[in-house]
Formats: sequence, C-alpha cells, structure tokens
Amino acid sequence: MAELTGSKQSGSNPAGASAHSSASLGSAHSLTGDMTESMKEAYVTVQKKAQEAVVTSEDFIRARPIRVVLGAAAVGFLAGFLSRRKH
Repeated sequence: MAELTGSKQSGSNPAGASAHSSASLGSAHSLTGDMTESMKEAYVTVQKKAQEAVVTSEDFIRARPIRVVLGAAAVGFLAGFLSRRKH
C-alpha cells in the first residue's frame, strides 16, 4: 500500500508549483485590475476632451453662422467638382 501511495505522490504537482501558479494568477489579476483602472481613466479623459471640443465647436458656429454656412457650401462645391472631374 505504501508503494501505491508513493507512486501517486510522485505523479502529483509539488507544493512549490502550486504556490508558484497561485502567485502568478494573483499577479495576473493585479495586472488586469491595473489595466482596467488605466483604461477607465483614459476613457474619462477622452470623454471630457470630446465634450470640450463639442462646446467649442458650438460656440464657434453660434458666433459665426454665415462663415460656417459659406465654408460648408465651399467644401460641398469642391467635393462635387472633384467627383465629377474626368481623368
């Protein structure tokens, strides 16, 4: 019986390997958590900057509506001209 028990133990993982895999798993969870927090912070930063850009654009359009309409018409005319041009 002792021989049978001994052969089972020799095929199992050593205690050190189990501790090492647990440490690696904990390290991976920590790294994933850090990355998640970093991504959340980046998302909030981009969202704030995008909102500021929207407000700035709206202010510009309200302050210069004629210039914006003429600019949009010019871009449309140029796009139409370039798309109809024959090679």
